[in-house]
Amino acid sequence: MKLGDTYVGFTGEEIIAAVMGNDIEAIKAMLEGFNLQRSLEPRALTVDGWRISTALLNYASIFAGRSQLSQETAALLIDHLSMDVNAFLFCEMLLFFIHDDTRDENPHIPEKIATILDKNEADDEFAGRVAMMNENEFINLCEYLVSGKYEKLNVSFTTPLVRFVYTHQMMPLTLLFAYMASTLRLPTTQIGVIGLGSVVGQLLDGLFGESEDSEGEGLS
Repeated sequence: MKLGDTYVGFTGEEIIAAVMGNDIEAIKAMLEGFNLQRSLEPRALTVDGWRISTALLNYASIFAGRSQLSQETAALLIDHLSMDVNAFLFCEMLLFFIHDDTRDENPHIPEKIATILDKNEADDEFAGRVAMMNENEFINLCEYLVSGKYEKLNVSFTTPLVRFVYTHQMMPLTLLFAYMASTLRLPTTQIGVIGLGSVVGQLLDGLFGESEDSEGEGLS
């Protein structure tokens, strides 16, 4: 995105100034303008929504590295944008970050959480149970999610996962926001689920640039 771009309704300078200055009201206006509010309800991620989300997260990564990002700004971006992160990709990257290269072939998680995941419907109880986990239990959950048991996950499950990583400081903020930006699900008309799909393919697209045919592409 060039600084002069206005195709998402805000110039590059406005996005940079809002994140660098921790201008909560300006950031909220950007998020609300593209229906990126915090919610348990599934939402469509438009191309412009994807682009402004990527910009906000990338600049958050930069200014976190310069110790200029406030906790309020960090929490706001996580609470509003983590729903659009691909949980499979995010957990995969987290596990490699913590050097969990040799996975448990049969990870176990609490039966209550497994039941919620099996139903694959938004459930407030999931967030509460994840928040009460210790780090080892959370790692087991991440291993369980990337084990191949599930092809799709309700998007509401992602925010508690990202929030856990943030509150437990499992990685630096610079990396957390960079990982969120690189694992945003592609704009899709399939609302409410995140597909396992081609994990490596989307990961590479996220790390090295926007896919040329990402506009309107669904996840499978």
